[in-house]
Amino acid sequence: MENQIKLWALRAFTPGGFAAIKRANAFCPISSADDLAAKLSDEVKLKNAASSNKIGF
Repeated sequence: MENQIKLWALRAFTPGGFAAIKRANAFCPISSADDLAAKLSDEVKLKNAASSNKIGF
């Protein structure tokens, strides 16, 4: 239940985020549901940080 609350709190995770975690799983295996939730959270943070650095005129 706690993991579901963590996941519902996340915004903007995409299939690409899941794919990135799946690829990384080959090198750093997911050990639990909490670990998966943490990796999803990190992926969303990285995506949000990258999208805030906008360039343009």
